[in-house]
Amino acid sequence: MKNKNSFWRSLEVYTWKVVRRSPLPWQWIGVGIVLSMMGMSLINVKNSVVGARDLREVSLKAAEKGDYPLAERLYMTEGRQVLGASSELEDKIYPERVVERRIRALETKLEEYPGNREILVVLARLYEEIGNSEEGREYLEQARVLDPNDPIFQP
Repeated sequence: MKNKNSFWRSLEVYTWKVVRRSPLPWQWIGVGIVLSMMGMSLINVKNSVVGARDLREVSLKAAEKGDYPLAERLYMTEGRQVLGASSELEDKIYPERVVERRIRALETKLEEYPGNREILVVLARLYEEIGNSEEGREYLEQARVLDPNDPIFQP
């Protein structure tokens, strides 16, 4: 009775005979191609989404890698948010929203504790961070009026 693998085994034997007779180093070319593919895979592993189970995880990985346009496209699929997308994902895609939420929280604290120099200084820095330098200067000036001898106001 013939072995089921006999055709493939005979094909392998024939191929090796041809390769050994050939003046070209086919086996080394094949090994080189395999090694180069492995090297390119290792180099490009930072763009990999291996292990992501759903669209939410793919968009989270894209945001972690800094590909915010892709993460935003994945996050807003067909005009609606991906089911189960967390605020952590939204914070990575839209980092300015984190600063805006922090500003709102500090302004609420400032209403509770008017004249708190630390809150005013932090608000000034946050407004500078989002590009609203005029508002930042106003808060910094209010803090300077409260405590003009603070070292941060010295030239």
